[in-house]
Amino acid sequence: MKHIETNPSDSIKLSNRIKRGQITPGFIQPYTDLPDEKLYKLLSSSLPQERTTAAYILGQRKKPESIPILCSAFQTTKTLYTRIEISNSLAKIGKIAVPALLELLGTIGSNQHKNLPAKNFEKKNYPLPRDIVARTIIRIGPPAIPGLLKVLQDGKRQQILEAIDAVGYISFYMKPNDPEIETELLVAYSKHIDDSLVRWKIVRAFQAFGTQKIQNLLEEIFEHDPFPAIRQEAIRSLKQNNRILSRKKEYKSE
Repeated sequence: MKHIETNPSDSIKLSNRIKRGQITPGFIQPYTDLPDEKLYKLLSSSLPQERTTAAYILGQRKKPESIPILCSAFQTTKTLYTRIEISNSLAKIGKIAVPALLELLGTIGSNQHKNLPAKNFEKKNYPLPRDIVARTIIRIGPPAIPGLLKVLQDGKRQQILEAIDAVGYISFYMKPNDPEIETELLVAYSKHIDDSLVRWKIVRAFQAFGTQKIQNLLEEIFEHDPFPAIRQEAIRSLKQNNRILSRKKEYKSE
């Protein structure tokens, strides 16, 4: 019989993924018929793979009553794959999960922007939010917009910062036909004029809109804002706006 050599580093990587909650279809199968109550308990299991499995199955069932339990687990679990699967499940449940998710904006993990970045984002696409809850919300898409705009109006600062990212991403890629989005971003910009991080995020979100009002404001920001990071973001948004305007002109001429 031919001896097959195994790479020790591959075994270590697999072990680490298991510790972080990664699962396979074969692992899930024995749990698929468990009642919801037992799955809720498994979200607190000492085995990361069981926590991930419970989240996966609850997402397949898409029951609204699972939302608070999944959100609670979202806040407490530290394992990567479990957290990803909880995000997947809440996104599958959809619009009805938005209010609970809005409450969690900016509260899970520590990857969110805390200060203006020292390095510019050079790509043409819109950056994916760093906050995992904002990432979950953008997968729900335009149905989440009304709730996100409500956060812009009266949410806590940590919620507002991440809501801006979600609004910008959805507006850039999914193009909801809602003029209120631009209006509320302009209101928020004026309201938080003394908060450089909020302003920077709103200037980034402006790249999803090609109106003359946004163009004029971005040009003013580029010329007068005291923060280089915000001026740089204004340039980037202006370039994106010009692409939007060019596409609109091409569409009208066809």
